[in-house]
Amino acid sequence: MDLIPPALRHLLGEHYTPGWLVQHLYELLGPRLLEEGGLLDPACGSGAFLLPALHVLRSEAAALGMGGPEILAAASRLVVGVDRNPLAVLAARVNYLLAVADLFPEKRVSFIPPVYLGDTVLSPPGEVEKGRFRYIIGNPPWINWETLPEDYRDRTRPYWREYGLYRHRGYDALLGKSKDDFAILLTYVALDRYLQEGGTLAFLITQSLFKTTGAGRGFRTFVLPGGTPVQVVQVEDLSELKPFSGASNRTALMLLGKGRPTRYPVPYIHWKSRGRERPGEDSSLAAVKRATRRLCLVARPVDPRDKTSPWVTASPQTLPALEKILGPSCYRAREGVNTGGANGVYYLELQGSTGVGGKVLVKNLTRGAKRPVPEVKAWLEGELIYPLLRGRDILRWHAEPGAYILLTHGEGEKLQAIPEAEMALHYPNTARYLQQFAPILKERRTRVVRGLMARGPYYSLFGIGPYTFAPYKVVWLRIGTRITAAVVSRKRGGACTRELIIPNDSTVFVPFDREDEAHYFCALLNSTPAQFVVRTTSVLSTGSFASPHILEKIAIPQFDPAAPLHRKLAGLGREAAAAARWQGKTGILEDRIDAGAAELWRLTDRELSLIKKELLTVYS
Repeated sequence: MDLIPPALRHLLGEHYTPGWLVQHLYELLGPRLLEEGGLLDPACGSGAFLLPALHVLRSEAAALGMGGPEILAAASRLVVGVDRNPLAVLAARVNYLLAVADLFPEKRVSFIPPVYLGDTVLSPPGEVEKGRFRYIIGNPPWINWETLPEDYRDRTRPYWREYGLYRHRGYDALLGKSKDDFAILLTYVALDRYLQEGGTLAFLITQSLFKTTGAGRGFRTFVLPGGTPVQVVQVEDLSELKPFSGASNRTALMLLGKGRPTRYPVPYIHWKSRGRERPGEDSSLAAVKRATRRLCLVARPVDPRDKTSPWVTASPQTLPALEKILGPSCYRAREGVNTGGANGVYYLELQGSTGVGGKVLVKNLTRGAKRPVPEVKAWLEGELIYPLLRGRDILRWHAEPGAYILLTHGEGEKLQAIPEAEMALHYPNTARYLQQFAPILKERRTRVVRGLMARGPYYSLFGIGPYTFAPYKVVWLRIGTRITAAVVSRKRGGACTRELIIPNDSTVFVPFDREDEAHYFCALLNSTPAQFVVRTTSVLSTGSFASPHILEKIAIPQFDPAAPLHRKLAGLGREAAAAARWQGKTGILEDRIDAGAAELWRLTDRELSLIKKELLTVYS
C-alpha cells in the first residue's frame, strides 16, 4: 500500500478498504469458487479483495484433497484482478504470491499471478474474458466525471450513453451538476461484460447513488443493454461509520444479481455507531459489530410509478405512514443568488448607519472568498444594495441577515443584468467599483455565469428572477441534517439601502405574495412528518440534502385561506416565528403544528408516534 503515494491514490479515486469491511463483504457474498465459478476484482488496487478469495479457494481445495500445483492452477483461473495503476498491479502481484508461496513444489514451477494491468472499461486485458466470472467484488474508484482527464472523458462518453447513465439536461447540465461518479460506469460495465448470468456483484459505492437525481436516476434503472435485468439483493448504509479515512464520500455496500429483476421494497441495513468514535481501519469485524447497531430498514422508489426515482428508506412499520406524505408539492423551490465564485466582490458590510445623497459607505467582505480579492471601501448607490441572507443566518423559525449584497440586476429583468451604459449613467459609483474588479469577474468559470457574460455585462449574476423580489420567502439551509426553515421579508433600518431580504446560493427558498401562506408552508416544512420525508429520501450533510428537489417528495397542498386547518397552521407558524424571534420556547407550538400536519396528511396518532421514534433511533 505504501508503494503508492496518498496524493496519487486520491487523484485516481482509490481508497484502500479496511480489513473488517473486506471480511464483511465476503460474509455476505459467500463465494463457492470451485463449485460455482471464478471471482474478479475489476479495480483491485493492492489486492485487498483477492487475498480472502485465495483463502476461500484454499479451504475448498483442502476439503477436496487437492495438492499445491492443482490449487495454483485453479487460482490462476478463479481469482483474478485488474487495475489501471501499474504500481497497484505490482503490489497486488506481490501480495498474491505471498499468499500462495507455500504451495509451490520444491522443483521450480512457472506461476504468474493473474493480476493484470488494464482498464476494464476501455482496454480490458485479453485474459479477462467476457461472462466468465460468477462473482465480482471490490471497491471501484470514487472519482467524479468532471475530474477525469478530458481525453478519458471523451473516450468513455459513449459508454455513459450506452448504459443510460448520463441523465443531466437543461439547467442541471448548464450548472455543471454532472458530478457523476466513475464507479457507476464501472459497475454497469462489470455487470454487463464480466458477470455470468445468475452471478452476484458486491461493491462498495457512494450512498448518494440511491437518493439523488442525475446519473443516480440512470443507475437505478437496473437494466443492462439488451434488457437483462439486475436485482438489488441488499444495500447497507455505512455512511455514519466513515470507514475510509480521508474520504468525504458516504459509503454504502450493495449486492446485485444479474438476470433477476429488482422487487421492491429491498432490504436496507443502516449501520449506526453506539458511541462517538468511528471504527479504526485496523479494527476487527467482531469489534466493529460490537460497537454498532444494524437497523433493518427497507427501500423503495419515492414514486412507485417511476422505478428510477430516488429511494426512500424507512422501517417496514413507518413506510405506510410515509406513503401518505410522499408526493409532489404544489410549490416550487429556488436556490438563492449565485455570484459564480465572486462573493468577495458582491458581498458587502455597511460602514456606518447613515447614507449621503442616496449613497452608502460599504466594504466588500473578503474573508472566506474562493479567490483573493482586494478589500475596498466605497460609496455605492444604495438602490442596488440589499440585505443578504446566508445559510449561517438561518435558525429554525427565525432568520436575520448578517451582510449585504450588491445586486446588478433590476426587478423584472430576470437573468439580464443592468446594461453597462445604463449602469454608468444611473449608478456611476457602482460602475466604477465593479470596473476595478473586472479582471476577476471576467475570469469566473461557472458555466452558466460565463454564458450570461457572453450575452450581457461582465458583472452578471445567476439565480435571479421575479421570485427573487417576492415580498415573503420561506428559506432554509441547503446543506445539513435537518430542515430549519423560517419566513423572511424585509430588514428595516438600512442606510439608504433596499429592505427586501435576498437569499444567497447556500440557501433554498419558496417565494410568496401572502404572509399567511408563507407561515402555513413554513409550519408544514418544519413539522416532524416533513422532516421525516427529507431525512429518509435525502443524503445528509450534502448539497443535495435540502435542495429544491425536496418539494418533489413532500405533498404540501396549495394554501386555501378558506380552510380552517390551513388557517390554523398559518397561525401556529406565525406564533412559532414570534416566539423564536424573542428566544422563546417553541416546543408546545411545534407539538401543535405536528398534530395539525398529521391531520392534514391523515396520519394516525400511532403513525406520528412511530415517525418520531424512528427519527430519534435512526437519525439522532
